[in-house]
Amino acid sequence: MRKLRLREVKHCVLGLPAPKWQSQEEDRDPRLGEASWGLLGELTLAPHLGFTSLLAEVTSRGLPVDDIIPQCLSAVRRPSLTRWESVNELYVDDPDKDSGGKIDVSLNISLPNLHCELVGLDIQDEMGRHEVGHIDNSMKIPLNNGAGCRFEGQFSINKVPGNFHVSTHSATAQPQNPDMTHIIHKLSFGDTLQVQNVHGAFNALGGADRLTSNPLASHDYILKIVPTVYEDKSGKQQYSYQYTVANKEYVAYSHTGRIIPAIWFRYDLSPITVKYTERRQPLYRFITTICAIIGGTFTVAGILDSCIFTASEAWKKIQLGKMH
Repeated sequence: MRKLRLREVKHCVLGLPAPKWQSQEEDRDPRLGEASWGLLGELTLAPHLGFTSLLAEVTSRGLPVDDIIPQCLSAVRRPSLTRWESVNELYVDDPDKDSGGKIDVSLNISLPNLHCELVGLDIQDEMGRHEVGHIDNSMKIPLNNGAGCRFEGQFSINKVPGNFHVSTHSATAQPQNPDMTHIIHKLSFGDTLQVQNVHGAFNALGGADRLTSNPLASHDYILKIVPTVYEDKSGKQQYSYQYTVANKEYVAYSHTGRIIPAIWFRYDLSPITVKYTERRQPLYRFITTICAIIGGTFTVAGILDSCIFTASEAWKKIQLGKMH
């Protein structure tokens, strides 16, 4: 298993933009094209700018320059040696081999103009699974005095291409005027990562609003699921999945000529796994940050001193001119 490591582009801690990630040329797998590397780069993270936040807080309170140095140094001495960071790795693997080849899915969607008796979830994939009207670990909550419905479900899918869709297919009677306008509150895969410094597309469709779309239109959401592993400092691993999404809207007719809209989630899995490893920051970064803060502070102090000296000299000349 070949690992594709990424390295950090160094940045200044005094207010410049957050750092970006780029791949080392010597670590690039020649089988991956530029587009693939661009996609992988979007899945990586920038480290936390703790010192920038500290200096911004100090200066926003109007403290003089002489107070910035000791406050920064005291903050560096205390938390930096125990600060943890997330390091990214990319590799080809199926990380959660003990899952039985399945992925847990959490779906929460509201259809404000479709009765709960008509709402159903169907699941099918390339392994031959075809389940109509899935009801296990799911519930329907009436909305708008029963005129609408909120569907919340927990289910699993196989690790093969497939789809699941919300529709009226499992209903005993079809509505005369179906309305598939909706809001997606949550769609996530695998474990929910409660980690502060890890941000990614774990709920990329959360907040998707299609209330103004054509009521008779079907919606296709094309998902590319990326396995993600988070390993904390104790070695415990959590398995989650990020995903990218593209969507289209169209009107579909059945073989009888009727319009039966649906909300489709078509998915495929990426062979690339993203791994975040929590580890202690190295000592050299601690030392480099101290030097950057001290050097930057003295530079600012030098500029201020030069400005004050120039102003003082100009004022003396003005006073001498008045005397003569």
